[in-house]
Amino acid sequence: MTNPSTLFADSPEPEIEPLIDPEPEPEPEPQMEPAALALVPLMDVLPADFALPALIRFVPDVRLRAAADQASAYALSVEVSGPEGLQRADVAVTTLKASLKAIDEHFADPCDTANQLHKRLTGMRGEWVSPGKTAAETVGRRIWQEQRRLADLEAAERRRQQEEEDRKARERARAEAEAAQKARAPAPVVEEMKRQAETATAPPVARTASAPPPLKGSSVVTTWKVRIAGTPASDEPNPDIEALTPAQRAKVFELLRGILDGTAPIAAIQVNWSYLSKRAKADKGTLAIPGVEAFEDGGIRAKGARAK
Repeated sequence: MTNPSTLFADSPEPEIEPLIDPEPEPEPEPQMEPAALALVPLMDVLPADFALPALIRFVPDVRLRAAADQASAYALSVEVSGPEGLQRADVAVTTLKASLKAIDEHFADPCDTANQLHKRLTGMRGEWVSPGKTAAETVGRRIWQEQRRLADLEAAERRRQQEEEDRKARERARAEAEAAQKARAPAPVVEEMKRQAETATAPPVARTASAPPPLKGSSVVTTWKVRIAGTPASDEPNPDIEALTPAQRAKVFELLRGILDGTAPIAAIQVNWSYLSKRAKADKGTLAIPGVEAFEDGGIRAKGARAK
């Protein structure tokens, strides 16, 4: 009998395969933000030589404010009367102006830096929003025009349906009056039914399916503006006075005549005081513009300083 232990004596032992670790899943590549959406520090937006740190570190010197307030109070207390009063007032104002100059010089650099920063940021903001604002206004005007067109069409359809329903209501009323007459109803009743049949109306027609759909994110509004009568819709509605065409000038003169005779409000126009003041400064006492006059007004300035 064969020994079972010798049956597989010559057979090689099976090799044990090593366990293979699963390959790790590749990590997703980070999504890079577009350059326009990436957040960058303010200093990376400003020019390299922009003095923003100096602006951040600036602390106003309150002693300058106290000195100016004290100089102001003293100057106001001086009685400007006689030669001595004039001398004291001159010294007081000179001291006051020196304190004001010190404040101006103290704030000059940070104010200039802040002004440059304000201009740069507001300019950048304007550049960023300008295309979008123009697009929003353009599309908004298109929406308003289409909503108005659809509303006009829907109103016309509703009027047509209302007229048809009113016609049917009158026919029913006349039929009822004829039935009452055939039934030998009293004559006054029949006459009243005939009279009402001529003006009978149906209940108001509901909005039709062609009504403009409601908007989810916007509401359509209609505003009224003003322009010079006869100005084409494609032209600037409110041009400067120097840019008026001859036809527009004639309409402006018509407005002025309306103010004179009381048919137009005087608030419709505004006096250009800046222009008139420049003319008064140039012409002085020879200013010859109807309705206004030049007058002398004065103050003082430090000796050696030039009028701006």
